[in-house]
Amino acid sequence: MISSQNKFKVVLSGVNINEAGQLKVFKEMINAFLKKDVHLICIVNDILLFKSYDNQKLEFIEFPEIKKSWFSRLKFEFFDVKKISIDIDADIWINMQDISANTVCKNSFVYCHNPSMFAKKSFSYLLYDWKFFLWNYLYKYLYQINISSNNAVIVQQEWIAKEFKSHFNINNIIVARPKNSTKYFADDSNIENLNFIYPSLPRVFKNFELILNAINYFNDNYPHYKNKISCTLTFDQFSNKFSKYLFNKYSHLQNVEFSGILPYSEVQKRLKNSTIGIFPSKLETWGLPINEYQENNLPIIVADLPYAHETVGNYNKVHFVDPDNYKYLAKIFKKIIDGDDIFYEASYKNENQLINSYDSLVNEIFELSK
Repeated sequence: MISSQNKFKVVLSGVNINEAGQLKVFKEMINAFLKKDVHLICIVNDILLFKSYDNQKLEFIEFPEIKKSWFSRLKFEFFDVKKISIDIDADIWINMQDISANTVCKNSFVYCHNPSMFAKKSFSYLLYDWKFFLWNYLYKYLYQINISSNNAVIVQQEWIAKEFKSHFNINNIIVARPKNSTKYFADDSNIENLNFIYPSLPRVFKNFELILNAINYFNDNYPHYKNKISCTLTFDQFSNKFSKYLFNKYSHLQNVEFSGILPYSEVQKRLKNSTIGIFPSKLETWGLPINEYQENNLPIIVADLPYAHETVGNYNKVHFVDPDNYKYLAKIFKKIIDGDDIFYEASYKNENQLINSYDSLVNEIFELSK
């Protein structure tokens, strides 16, 4: 272990993080802390995920076996990490994935991503993703363990903060948005062909069925329009049990591409070539693709749910849809192609003072650690 040389010693622990939005948030936190005079220690499961980093203030400790099972993860968080934290003797310990670890540290924080406890119970989750079904019931108990030991609990949206206050009887909650509060505005160009990508892993709550059923209905009822719509889903039949089910049921749709996991650069390229953005997920702690659609000035169609209203914020071309009404979505597709302006301006007013950048979040963590 490199010497801290009396610098403020900070630990970011993310032993179960290796993909998608959580990994992006983890790296953003690294970037923000490296702007400070700190010795930053990151506990991870795969150092290769961070091979682009080369900084004398930064150290990685790798525990690859933690990803093998949830038993290994829980044993690490509630038992092993106590000795590790004593050995490191950090000034600040931040667990970046949900669990308030059993650490010995002057100042501890937990960053909560997982929204599974807020999902409506569904037997289909057991059929296609038994782990999500299990966490749907158990995650609130995992969240509750040691939660009162933190200086603060970090969440990404106001609605989650309200739920945490209600479920866990805590008030030391920081609402930190993963994106700056920039106001984006979509272009006013006409849309003749619908070309869009839904960049998401095949998880049961992502609501791919809304898009796929809508396109199937669209093709059957408006056959002359079939060549005016195309959709890319960023998984294939081999990703997991749920993706195999979706592929077997919907692979006959010629205007849907099951691309498999794409490099981030390719996703960005396809976003830039899209004519609309669509995000129908039923459960999110944020929904980063919504902001990526906005950054590309795309009109967006999103689920009419609290998380989506908060993430969309202030935007001049949005349409909120019932996340279960695929026939309505299909009709919306036709209206857009026909030239009807179905998009409108949305606004969202924050009830509380929020943190709108990772730099500000790091400053707040330091302030609460004095």
